[in-house]
Amino acid sequence: MKTKLLIASILLSTNFCFSQSWKINNTPHKVRTIVKGNPFSILAGVIPLTSEYRLITECVVSKNQSIQLGFSYLGKSPFLSLLESGNNLNNGLQQKFIVRGYRLQTSHKYYFSQFGDKLNTSEYMAPQGFYISPHVSFSSAKIYMQYFQVYDIWIRATQFNASMLIGAQAFLGNFAIDVFTGIGYKQNEWSERYSSTQILIINPSDLALPQTYSGPIKFSLGFNIGYGF
Repeated sequence: MKTKLLIASILLSTNFCFSQSWKINNTPHKVRTIVKGNPFSILAGVIPLTSEYRLITECVVSKNQSIQLGFSYLGKSPFLSLLESGNNLNNGLQQKFIVRGYRLQTSHKYYFSQFGDKLNTSEYMAPQGFYISPHVSFSSAKIYMQYFQVYDIWIRATQFNASMLIGAQAFLGNFAIDVFTGIGYKQNEWSERYSSTQILIINPSDLALPQTYSGPIKFSLGFNIGYGF
């Protein structure tokens, strides 16, 4: 069901981008829609122990503005797979993990300057050049731990963050690279379920993770690559 909802959301966001592009089809924007992601997010997602399979759609909505909608599937990270392969139970069975989750994100990008000899020479900037962007993201994942062939214990982790980003997007033909950084607020919540009546709230500061993870300050630094049309 979650997979179907994810696919439906992606199709709806892409359809919305196309509908907005039609509204500005008399303007000289060469690219109005970009589909992008980051292959390195598969190694480590926004929630520890997860891989993020990310798909982002950006569409131009005015001369120098665009919106971004992002949807990600969160699965088992390579690190957790390595931990799993070396972790055996007392009865000789190998402990297994299942990770299932998702991430939703959105942002509104304001392009204020272009590059090089095009600097400030065109009012039709989006989706290329320097930009500022308010950004909001919510992620949720469950990590199921198998004991005696039954997945009866799981950990649930969520993260909400809101940031102000600054970045730049450039094109090589129709291929785009989007580099960004920024700062904002985040809230991480963890809980562990042993049974329907036994749920333990975990303080993120007690986890064996960098101190910056449990704090409320969110530092962003990353990039996405994609194709525009």
